Amino acid sequence: MYKRTGQIIIVLLSLYFIGRIFYNNWEDVSVSLTNIASGPLIISIIIFSLTFFLLSSLWHYLIFGKRYGLATSNQLYLKANLLRYIPGNIWGIGARIIFFNHLGIAKAKLIFFLFYESVLMVLSGGLVFLIFSLFFNAPTYLIILALIMTLVLTILAFKPAFILRLVNLFGSTEIELGTNKNRIYYFLAYIIYWLLSGMATYFLAQSILGVGNVSYVKFSAIYIVSWLIGYLSIITPSGIGVRELTFTYLLSAMISQQEAGLIAIMSRLVFTVGELLSYFSSLLIYKLISQQHGRLPAQ
Repeated sequence: MYKRTGQIIIVLLSLYFIGRIFYNNWEDVSVSLTNIASGPLIISIIIFSLTFFLLSSLWHYLIFGKRYGLATSNQLYLKANLLRYIPGNIWGIGARIIFFNHLGIAKAKLIFFLFYESVLMVLSGGLVFLIFSLFFNAPTYLIILALIMTLVLTILAFKPAFILRLVNLFGSTEIELGTNKNRIYYFLAYIIYWLLSGMATYFLAQSILGVGNVSYVKFSAIYIVSWLIGYLSIITPSGIGVRELTFTYLLSAMISQQEAGLIAIMSRLVFTVGELLSYFSSLLIYKLISQQHGRLPAQ
């Protein structure tokens, strides 16, 4: 009972901080909402929601392979993800370790795959940005940083034994590293994640700027850079503020600062709505599947 009550309190706390994001930004976007095209906006939300399902499914196959229930794993991953919005940054990571440790996964193994997931996400994002930068005049310093980052992380992604040595400091555990072929599959899946995220950003910008005024490649590349900088930020929960400032700064070279700021704020709101939609959808799927089997797996 105490465990269940604690989980509810933590989730409600994370929803409170998510609500603050909408409240703090509502004045900036409410005036412009009447001019936003609803069709592309809805498509953007749906695609963002799908990206979270993709991330949770990739996490499932990383730690379980084909074992255990995907529905259970997805809803736990997405619930833990919501806790990133609580100030402190450690909540989302800690929750994922606790939730999946209760499913029988060793903490050292979970720490390893948290590192490995981050390596794959940042590496794939950097590579997509480098490819997209070939089609427009991206800042040279960003290209150099992305190139250095991808070279270093490629070694960690395909030689994960380096990460394993670090993780073993937290406790020795047996981890199936798989083959390079499997790692390539995961790497390609994370690239798909970035392509979908770019598509969601493209439709969001289209809903504000109109059809024909948005470049998929440019807006995707800028979103990736701002997301990565926010992701690597250790001073804000879920990169809040850092990502939006970076997004606005880079977009200002293409459109007006006011439009850039609006898109940056809306990207956060749409991103969060998509995350909430994915969580509650995964929870509904989990409940339906559990009822069909006549039981609810441990949470």
